[in-house]
Amino acid sequence: MKKMVILTLNITLFTYLILFTTLLVPGQANAKVTEGQDACLKEVLALPGIKKVELSHAQGFEIYSVKLKTILRVKKPWTGAEDQFIFLGKDLNLLRIPQCKKSGLYFHKPVSKMASISTTHIPFLEVLESLNILKGFSGIHYISSPKVKKRISEKKIENLGFPLNIERVLKLRPDFLMAYSLEDPSLTGLGKLNKLGQKVVYNGEFRENHPLGRFEWIKFLGALIGKQKEANEIYDKRKNEYNKLKRKVAGKNRSQFPYVLLGRNYQGSWHLPGANTYLSKLLLDAGARQPWSKKTSKLFFPVNFETILKETKGAKFWLPQSSWNSKREIIKEDSRYSLLVPFKSNHIYTNNKKINANGGNDYWEGALVNPQLLLKDLVKIFHPDLLPSHKLQWYKKIL
Repeated sequence: MKKMVILTLNITLFTYLILFTTLLVPGQANAKVTEGQDACLKEVLALPGIKKVELSHAQGFEIYSVKLKTILRVKKPWTGAEDQFIFLGKDLNLLRIPQCKKSGLYFHKPVSKMASISTTHIPFLEVLESLNILKGFSGIHYISSPKVKKRISEKKIENLGFPLNIERVLKLRPDFLMAYSLEDPSLTGLGKLNKLGQKVVYNGEFRENHPLGRFEWIKFLGALIGKQKEANEIYDKRKNEYNKLKRKVAGKNRSQFPYVLLGRNYQGSWHLPGANTYLSKLLLDAGARQPWSKKTSKLFFPVNFETILKETKGAKFWLPQSSWNSKREIIKEDSRYSLLVPFKSNHIYTNNKKINANGGNDYWEGALVNPQLLLKDLVKIFHPDLLPSHKLQWYKKIL
């Protein structure tokens, strides 16, 4: 089970985890790894003319430019990991960075052939009009994009199996495989691919703690495929739309912000997100408050069902973030759900409006590159007077 969780994004337990995850709190790395990475970063920063590109919200990667070359730094893509450095441009040997040779990836020309193991990578390629470079994918049944499904049916995208089939990747020979990992990849097929010489680029967008931070990874992919300018333009346009709506919501009296209950009971505990998590920040921007909003946990904290019932009587809305489609399904799982105020008042909304027969959810694709529309969904739910004509894209009401 652990291996399957690492090799695909569209697994219920994993999506439940990243729903509440905030990032960039890596575990203790050993001293030797830290030393080596510090040495590589130190040499990168010492390059004559090096400039750091300013990012808006993303914390998991950095972009540097020097002498018509680009350097990407993926910051600790999994707990206890080394940073990954990616060097892009011609005559990269002229950079002469010996400390980065071990962990660095070098691309002397824009990428023309890539593979992926996560549906979250697809919308970035689609919005950059670069689906033609996607030649292989692991977990094709979970894909929502009609354009990608069409390319698969036309045999333009290779099915890399699920879990990931190592032999198929090696036969395809992509310029790189874009992946993610929750633990040391040497414990999975990704480590084997690395040893066999396959370049693996780690994308950590799911670890960002703000919608605009996740979306900003479009700049990371844009740099890899030679479309950095287009990525910047798309990001700026949608970020501005997001912030414009956020300011509109902020104009309301805070007392008008409804209380919202998140999540559901799972294995005996109701795991609520801390204040510094992706969904908590999204809800705040949408003009909503949460019970226990002053909690400072960076991840999530468990609460028993009895406490939920006792202390959430003021909650008007419930967003379970689940696959439920009816109240009947909800109480079939646990009859105590019927005691919740939002259950009684029919104010339950969940993010599975666009889900396919195999469980693939466009919330993890289309919403990722449209944070401004995702924010509209939630504002429509909490403050319908602000967006009278908006129709929900990823959320739907459960009756």
